[in-house]
Amino acid sequence: MDDLARHRTARRSRFGLAGLWRTVTVGIKSLWLHRLRSLLTVLGIVFGVCSVIAMLAVGEGASHEAQEQIRQLGSNNIIVRSVKPTEEKRVSTQQSYVIEYGITYLDVERIRQTIPDVTVVVPGRIIRDRVWNATQHADAEIGSADVDAQHVPHGVSSGAAIARS
Repeated sequence: MDDLARHRTARRSRFGLAGLWRTVTVGIKSLWLHRLRSLLTVLGIVFGVCSVIAMLAVGEGASHEAQEQIRQLGSNNIIVRSVKPTEEKRVSTQQSYVIEYGITYLDVERIRQTIPDVTVVVPGRIIRDRVWNATQHADAEIGSADVDAQHVPHGVSSGAAIARS
């Protein structure tokens, strides 16, 4: 048998069933001889996979919780605010000390009639001003809402009800 034939035979046996059996046998012997290293490798793989699964679960739980809080706040809320016009934009035929602007109860009723899917409309007002008490002063913000505010899902944070006269 010449060298070329011997080389082909060795190649076939290395990649054939006998070669596969020899590779598996050498692998098992190596694992058995280095038991501690093999055990530590298996533990590293198991802990690595478990930590990735745990991190994905925690991330998914946090995402679900955040989406639930947004849903409870009402991602379908629309807040309409009016802005006080500047002096140049105000058109008045008579001299008046009362500035009338903003959203009226008539506007609120139009919103209710125009958009049928609206479930709750809560008119409110926020007034920001400086308040005084003898020599002390502070910037204050007073907010008021209509009686329908009790039907808002997240409720009113603080304050007391004022009766409409």
